[in-house]
Amino acid sequence: MRLFILAILTFGVFASNDDLWHEWKRMYNKEYNGVDEAHRRNIWEENVKHIQEHNIRHDLGLVTYTLGLNQFSDMTFDEFKATYLREISHASDMLSHGSPYEANDRAYPRD
Repeated sequence: MRLFILAILTFGVFASNDDLWHEWKRMYNKEYNGVDEAHRRNIWEENVKHIQEHNIRHDLGLVTYTLGLNQFSDMTFDEFKATYLREISHASDMLSHGSPYEANDRAYPRD
């Protein structure tokens, strides 16, 4: 029953994304050429769908937090990750691969 309600609510929410798309572009000062506009809008719509479905699950008490649009909503997660995130070396990697250490000949005073 919950999935049926979720499906009905989702369909109604997705009925008009055109105004939201233009308002989002204005808010975040986004401009695209013709081909890129269609591509970015498609990604944005997928992200909006994910956000709306998640927030409906929040309203039903199935998750504890909400999601929202931001300046990255026209990017896939892989694009976001490649642009803004970096790999973090784990301590276990450093132990197995070694960590370079170069000794110097400096003497430091003892306290």
